[in-house]
Amino acid sequence: MPAAPPIFAPTPAAGPVMPGRYLRERRERAGVSIEAAASITLTDPAIPHRDRVAMLREIEADTRGLTRADRPLIEQLAAAYPFDARVLWRLVAIAAGSPQPHPALCRLCLCSWTDACVSNGRPCGWSAHDVSICTTCAERMAAAAAADPLLVGVAA
Repeated sequence: MPAAPPIFAPTPAAGPVMPGRYLRERRERAGVSIEAAASITLTDPAIPHRDRVAMLREIEADTRGLTRADRPLIEQLAAAYPFDARVLWRLVAIAAGSPQPHPALCRLCLCSWTDACVSNGRPCGWSAHDVSICTTCAERMAAAAAADPLLVGVAA
């Protein structure tokens, strides 16, 4: 992102982002299926692929909280798709009740300063018109609105 990151981003309209939602959004934006992500994860003791898929679904649904014991799993997921592990661990701390500021994330795609979207070969920045979204999401919204004026304000 070209501009300096804001210290705080406005909290997303739907409330604070939970760790599982962050992982799910970043995985989906990377075009990686949950089955493919489960395929690269190894567990100790080893568990069947279908159980690893179920575990990742629980994590992404925020019904199974992440802890520091999950660090090897998170490192394996980072090899499958891009996300900012520092943002993830801050979200884990916030979900556990730590009074930390919410990390700066686009309220639509959840990209961050260190995990920017790429549009037209350039990393995104914070939109000048709405600092709670990135320029990639702002461009998608503008394109959708131009294509159908009834879609103004609807994320692409």
